[in-house]
Amino acid sequence: FTRGDLYHAFVEEWFCKEERKLVESTGKPIPELKAAFTEFSRSLAFEMFKEKVSQVVYQDPVERKYFGWNKRIHPTVEFNPWSEWFSNIDPEIVRARRGCPLRSLGGTTFSFVHQAFLEYSVVEELWH
Repeated sequence: FTRGDLYHAFVEEWFCKEERKLVESTGKPIPELKAAFTEFSRSLAFEMFKEKVSQVVYQDPVERKYFGWNKRIHPTVEFNPWSEWFSNIDPEIVRARRGCPLRSLGGTTFSFVHQAFLEYSVVEELWH
């Protein structure tokens, strides 16, 4: 029995609990839900690892308008590199994020609930 086995069991239980909560709230089973939680957690953790961050600051892109050379109003959208994980546009991403062991640190800052979740997910991404 290793420390890795312990982390694996803990994370699996976390995903099972979150799956039960989502299924109970919708009243119907959702195929591949636990796999979506796992993939979401691994990909987010690995991106955070690559960027050398333990917290993510994310705000939904805001449409900004400014005057161009011809005095017309041009819409632009600010890009946020964390949109892939934190945007609310795709319902599957929103659902996968609900099962991920994340917490809000207030406002627009998010992190894994514990550094061990981040590190475990990075290792899982590297090994799978």
